[in-house]
Formats: sequence, structure tokens, C-alpha cells
Amino acid sequence: MCRVYIGSISFELREDTIRQAFAPFGPIKTINMSWDPVAQKHKGFAFVEYDLPEAAQLALEQMNGVMIGGRNIKVGRKLIYSLVKLVPSPWLLFFFVLESVTF
Repeated sequence: MCRVYIGSISFELREDTIRQAFAPFGPIKTINMSWDPVAQKHKGFAFVEYDLPEAAQLALEQMNGVMIGGRNIKVGRKLIYSLVKLVPSPWLLFFFVLESVTF
């Protein structure tokens, strides 16, 4: 995993602020902030892709819940946040994740 999801981003923040906050964990390959052309601002979330999986893991562990721009950001794995949008019930998501985990 080299890509992390960042949610609850203040609409006033720009890519350079995200880069500055996440660069200490390792070299960043790309930052993708979805842009809303009608509202003329980003949609409040971004994806940061690192060159190294260890950098992504460190960012995930240390940045989740950190306050940036007056909001506590959410940092997680892309897969989980994508599933939350696709699966209509939290219980279905729980069972899907449970089925995919190898013990």
C-alpha cells in the first residue's frame, strides 16, 4: 500500500499544505485532490501516493485525527473508504472485510 486517503480536509487548504504536512514521512509521488469545477474548490478529500509503502504506513499511523486548517483530518487506506461508499450497510461492510482477512 503506497496510497493513503485523506478526508475532512478544510476547503481553504491547497495541495502545498497537504504536501508540507505529509512530506516528513517519505518521498511523495503524487497528490490528487478532486476538484469541483462548479464550486471552484476541492471536494474535501485527497489521495497521497508515496514512493515507499513504509512512508504511507507511517503517515496513516501518525496523521489520522491530526488537526490541519481547523479540522481533524481522517487518514486511511483507499480500499476501506471506497468500500464504505459502495456497500449500503455497515454490517455488509463488516462481513466483507471479515471474509477478506486471513487468520
